[in-house]
Order: sequence, then C-alpha cells, then structure tokens
Amino acid sequence: GKERIDASIQHAGEVFERAAQHHEEALKIVDEMTDDLSNLLSAISLVIDPDVIVLGGGVMKGADVFMPALQEKWRGKLFEAMRDVELVLAKLDEPGIVGAAMYAMTWAEK
Repeated sequence: GKERIDASIQHAGEVFERAAQHHEEALKIVDEMTDDLSNLLSAISLVIDPDVIVLGGGVMKGADVFMPALQEKWRGKLFEAMRDVELVLAKLDEPGIVGAAMYAMTWAEK
C-alpha cells in the first residue's frame, strides 16, 4: 500500500478502507492478496484435508472487504468433494499468541 498508493499508509486496514471506497489501486492490491492467499489455502487444504480453516490476525479486520472473493477463489481451486471445508474467522483477537501460550503451558505441565 505504501509503495503503490501512498507512503503515509500505516497498515493493511487503510488499504481495505480505500478498496471499500472503490479506489482502483487498492482494489488491485486486494485482488492480488486474495489470489495469493487462495493459492496458499488451497495448497494447505489439498495436503491436510481439514474440516475447517480458521483465519486470524490483524488483516482479518478487513475481511468484510475481501472474504467473499477469497472464499470464491479458494473453493474454485479445490476438488468438488472438498468444497464443504469451512473457512472461518478467528473469534479471538490474537489466536496465534493464545495458541502458543496454551501449547507452552501443556509442556510445562509435563
């Protein structure tokens, strides 16, 4: 966003806000991001065949802008039998940190 739109952009949310306002370059960035993320998620899906994929992190605050396109692109890259896999947003603000802490706690108990 800084390189392609404005050097004053501080975080992805600003790119998503501009995309929601139909800013052409922001829309291109979001389209590229959903292409890349759908490639990653489809590769993971094809390898591990999950029941659900939970997405988290700060960038998910812009999910209202990109999630429909992401889901469509991702499902289009899966075998038909896998298209019932759920793609959901994490309910915790920092699920990675919470998960890492819980994992460490399980080792501490042993």
